[in-house]
Amino acid sequence: MHMMNNENMMYVYSNDTYFIAGIRNALAFSGINFMHDIAVIDPGGEDIYITRAAEFHRPGLADTLTHFIETRCYSLRKKAPVAEYLYVLNLMANNARIPFHVKPLTEREGLICESYLAGRERKEIAQKMHLSEQALSYSQVKALRKMNIKSIPFLLKVMKNWYAFGSGPFVDYPRHTSSCMPVDNNLAHPWVSACRGL
Repeated sequence: MHMMNNENMMYVYSNDTYFIAGIRNALAFSGINFMHDIAVIDPGGEDIYITRAAEFHRPGLADTLTHFIETRCYSLRKKAPVAEYLYVLNLMANNARIPFHVKPLTEREGLICESYLAGRERKEIAQKMHLSEQALSYSQVKALRKMNIKSIPFLLKVMKNWYAFGSGPFVDYPRHTSSCMPVDNNLAHPWVSACRGL
């Protein structure tokens, strides 16, 4: 994990040294030299998130998924042209209102995502939630679209890095206590099985 904190107080969270160097070079040639309290987060998916460092590190949110959903930030494709990055950074520099980057998940969609993050398999999730696998797939696809994440393996990778970059100010999964998804306190740490092979 790399974190760059330059003289202008801009923080870049990424495991990609080329991305960090690219952001540094873009800023050097942009003339934007007054950026303060900015966080650029590259959690390993296809999107990059840009927000205030104070927004990214704000306390009081229950878990990583909630933090990801409720953090106000701009999102753009990692491979977007430099001009798009500079446009967003200029908005930040001019104190534009930062939008929510995710549409709210329904309770079912949230439970499905949390279950994957807790290391459960598709069939087990469907059984515990009393859903057919087809109904589970439908809700899963809707949740991923709302978060602009293309697959469950990408969700696991993004959440793992989001947790790590946020210095772990969140509790472990699962957080819901629901009649359709009982809490299993004997679960391994959510990243042990869920992120195997990533």
